[in-house]
Amino acid sequence: YYSVLRARDAAFNNYQGLKSFETNLDRERAFQAEGLKTSADVARLEDSKLQRELSWTNTVRNYTQALDNFKILLGLPYASATAASPWHFRTSPPPTSARSTTR
Repeated sequence: YYSVLRARDAAFNNYQGLKSFETNLDRERAFQAEGLKTSADVARLEDSKLQRELSWTNTVRNYTQALDNFKILLGLPYASATAASPWHFRTSPPPTSARSTTR
Protein backbone atom coordinates (compact mmCIF):
# COMPACT_ATOMS: atom_id res chain seq x y z
CA TYR A 1 0.00 0.00 0.00
CA TYR A 2 2.69 2.49 0.95
CA SER A 3 4.69 1.69 -2.17
CA VAL A 4 1.64 2.71 -4.24
CA LEU A 5 1.40 6.01 -2.39
CA ARG A 6 5.14 6.60 -2.68
CA ALA A 7 5.07 5.86 -6.42
CA ARG A 8 2.06 8.14 -6.95
CA ASP A 9 3.77 10.99 -5.12
CA ALA A 10 6.97 10.43 -7.10
CA ALA A 11 5.03 10.63 -10.36
CA PHE A 12 3.29 13.79 -9.24
CA ASN A 13 6.57 15.38 -8.14
CA ASN A 14 8.26 14.47 -11.43
CA TYR A 15 5.34 15.97 -13.35
CA GLN A 16 5.61 19.20 -11.37
CA GLY A 17 9.36 19.27 -11.99
CA LEU A 18 8.83 18.75 -15.71
CA LYS A 19 6.34 21.61 -15.90
CA SER A 20 8.72 23.88 -14.02
CA PHE A 21 11.56 22.90 -16.32
CA GLU A 22 9.42 23.66 -19.38
CA THR A 23 8.76 27.14 -18.00
CA ASN A 24 12.49 27.68 -17.52
CA LEU A 25 13.19 26.41 -21.02
CA ASP A 26 10.68 28.87 -22.48
CA ARG A 27 12.42 31.68 -20.60
CA GLU A 28 15.83 30.59 -21.89
CA ARG A 29 14.48 30.48 -25.45
CA ALA A 30 13.27 34.06 -25.02
CA PHE A 31 16.75 35.01 -23.80
CA GLN A 32 18.22 33.34 -26.86
CA ALA A 33 15.88 35.30 -29.12
CA GLU A 34 17.21 38.49 -27.51
CA GLY A 35 20.81 37.33 -27.98
CA LEU A 36 21.46 36.77 -24.27
CA LYS A 37 21.91 32.98 -24.55
CA THR A 38 23.63 30.86 -27.15
CA SER A 39 21.84 28.19 -29.15
CA ALA A 40 24.17 25.60 -27.59
CA ASP A 41 22.91 26.54 -24.11
CA VAL A 42 19.31 26.15 -25.21
CA ALA A 43 20.09 22.86 -26.98
CA ARG A 44 21.57 21.47 -23.75
CA LEU A 45 18.42 22.46 -21.89
CA GLU A 46 16.25 20.84 -24.55
CA ASP A 47 18.25 17.64 -24.12
CA SER A 48 17.72 17.87 -20.37
CA LYS A 49 14.00 18.27 -20.98
CA LEU A 50 13.96 14.95 -22.82
CA GLN A 51 15.64 13.33 -19.82
CA ARG A 52 13.03 14.81 -17.49
CA GLU A 53 10.22 13.57 -19.73
CA LEU A 54 11.73 10.09 -19.65
CA SER A 55 11.99 10.26 -15.87
CA TRP A 56 8.35 11.30 -15.56
CA THR A 57 7.24 8.53 -17.91
CA ASN A 58 9.19 5.99 -15.87
CA THR A 59 7.65 7.15 -12.59
CA VAL A 60 4.14 6.94 -14.08
CA ARG A 61 4.93 3.41 -15.25
CA ASN A 62 6.24 2.55 -11.78
CA TYR A 63 3.07 3.95 -10.23
CA THR A 64 0.75 1.95 -12.44
CA GLN A 65 2.83 -1.19 -11.85
CA ALA A 66 2.74 -0.69 -8.07
CA LEU A 67 -1.02 -0.10 -8.22
CA ASP A 68 -1.56 -3.22 -10.31
CA ASN A 69 0.59 -5.29 -7.94
CA PHE A 70 -1.39 -4.00 -4.97
CA LYS A 71 -4.69 -4.88 -6.62
CA ILE A 72 -3.44 -8.38 -7.40
CA LEU A 73 -2.38 -8.74 -3.77
CA LEU A 74 -5.94 -7.83 -2.75
CA GLY A 75 -7.37 -10.28 -5.27
CA LEU A 76 -8.78 -7.60 -7.54
CA PRO A 77 -8.36 -7.82 -11.31
CA TYR A 78 -5.48 -5.55 -12.30
CA ALA A 79 -7.61 -3.96 -15.05
CA SER A 80 -10.27 -2.75 -12.60
CA ALA A 81 -11.51 0.83 -12.55
CA THR A 82 -8.70 2.10 -10.30
CA ALA A 83 -6.00 1.43 -12.91
CA ALA A 84 -4.96 5.09 -13.00
CA SER A 85 -5.57 8.11 -10.90
CA PRO A 86 -8.24 10.37 -12.39
CA TRP A 87 -6.22 13.53 -11.87
CA HIS A 88 -3.41 12.42 -14.23
CA PHE A 89 -0.73 14.35 -12.35
CA ARG A 90 -1.90 17.78 -13.41
CA THR A 91 -1.26 20.85 -11.27
CA SER A 92 -2.18 19.82 -7.76
CA PRO A 93 -2.62 16.65 -5.75
CA PRO A 94 -6.01 15.02 -6.08
CA PRO A 95 -8.74 16.00 -3.66
CA THR A 96 -9.28 13.74 -0.70
CA SER A 97 -12.22 11.99 -2.36
CA ALA A 98 -10.10 11.16 -5.43
CA ARG A 99 -7.29 9.86 -3.24
CA SER A 100 -9.61 7.47 -1.45
CA THR A 101 -10.81 5.96 -4.74
CA THR A 102 -7.30 5.14 -5.92
CA ARG A 103 -6.24 3.30 -2.78
